[in-house]
Amino acid sequence: MYRQKGKREMKRKNRLDIRVTDNEKAMITHCASCLGMTQTDVIMQGVKIINGLIEKHREGREHDK
Repeated sequence: MYRQKGKREMKRKNRLDIRVTDNEKAMITHCASCLGMTQTDVIMQGVKIINGLIEKHREGREHDK
């Protein structure tokens, strides 16, 4: 399982049910298998990437003011 070294693992206690297509489920499963991660960790890595893009965009807009 993929875990960052040196960081304390937070216990996941919240549940989120999402609907995905067969193709989306297959992509998540494939990524998790290839990377040795859980499906939740794969999804969370994607969310972190998107959040970083949002923050960069926000910082760029603030810089232009």
